[in-house]
Parts: sequence; structure tokens; C-alpha cells
Amino acid sequence: MDENPYSSPAESEPPAEATPPRDATPKDMARYAQLGLRLLGVMLLAEGLIGLVGSSIFGAIELWQLVQDGYDPSPDPYVYGWFASSVVSFVIGLYLIVSGRWVLTNVFLPAE
Repeated sequence: MDENPYSSPAESEPPAEATPPRDATPKDMARYAQLGLRLLGVMLLAEGLIGLVGSSIFGAIELWQLVQDGYDPSPDPYVYGWFASSVVSFVIGLYLIVSGRWVLTNVFLPAE
């Protein structure tokens, strides 16, 4: 156990041959781009779903409190904006997960 694992190799040993990285083909790049788009879709879908549930609960609680206090039951416009942006995030995320081919071919792949 005298050898230090962090010491440099002996001078008598030849250095290991490094293999150069191969050039990435458009097919390889398309796989990575499609994976990235699907992960982005999962993030947007989760964000949209959380926003839909959260804005619905917030709006329902706000309406219930307004009715209990005897006011006109009209929710804050913030709830409508939050709900609308959540619907957009949900739909875009679902599109990127399920298909997303148009984005992949027109943005990430070279024109042929």
C-alpha cells in the first residue's frame, strides 16, 4: 500500500492513447434536441398543471370569502391571468412532449 493513487504515472509507461471525439451528425444532434424539447415540455406541463390547480383553488377560496362577506362575487383579474397563462404553458408542454416535430425540424435541423 505504498503507492499513492494521485501520483503521476512512471516515466517508463507510455501515455494512454486518447480517442478523438467523433463529429456529431445531424441525426445525433436531432436526438439531443428532441430530448431537450421533451424535457422542456415536461417542465412546462408541470408548471401549467400546478398553475391550473393553484389558480382554481385560489379563485374558489376568494369567491367563497367574497360571498361570505356579502360582496359581489367577482374574482381578482390576477386569477384570470394566472389561469390563462397556466393553460398556455400546459398546452405548449403537452405539444412538446407528444409531438414537437415542427419545432425540431425548423429550429434545430439544418435546412436541406
